Amino acid sequence: MPHIHDASWHVALVNVLSVIPSMLVSIGRYAMGTMTREECKRNLLAGAGNLAFTGVGAFAGGFIGSFFGPAGAALGGAIGAGLASVGYKQSGSEDNLAKLKRAYEYFGVDESTPMNIIEAKFRYLSRAHHPDKPWGNEEKYKELESHMQVIRRYGKNK
Repeated sequence: MPHIHDASWHVALVNVLSVIPSMLVSIGRYAMGTMTREECKRNLLAGAGNLAFTGVGAFAGGFIGSFFGPAGAALGGAIGAGLASVGYKQSGSEDNLAKLKRAYEYFGVDESTPMNIIEAKFRYLSRAHHPDKPWGNEEKYKELESHMQVIRRYGKNK
C-alpha cells in the first residue's frame, strides 16, 4: 500500500509529463517558423522554472513525509503539491501566451501598445456592451472582461 507522501511524487510526475510536451511543441513551432525566437525562449524558460518548482516540491514532500511519519507525510504531500502547483501557475506557458495574443487581437492592438490606450478601448467597449444598458450584451461583456483580465495578468504593457 502506498504511503501518503507518495502523493507528492505523483504530483511531480504529472507536472513533468504535462510540461515537457509543451516545451517540445514550442521547439517544433520555432523550427517550423510559426513562433518567434523570443516566444520560444520564454516558453522554454517558463517550462524550466516549472520543472524546478516541481522537483523542489516533490523533494520537500517526500523528505518531510518520510522523516516525520504519517502526520508529516500529509504535511509533506501538501507542501510538495503546493510548490509544484506554484511553479505551474507562475509559468508563462504557451497557453497563457496564446490567450494574451488573442486578447491583443480582440482589442485590435499589439504588445507594444501602452496600457492606458488598451484601457481606454476597454472602457469604450464596456460601455457599449454593458448588460445594464438596453442594447447591452452580457456574453460580449463577459468576453471583453476576460480578455482584459488576461492582458492585466500576463501583459507587459506599462
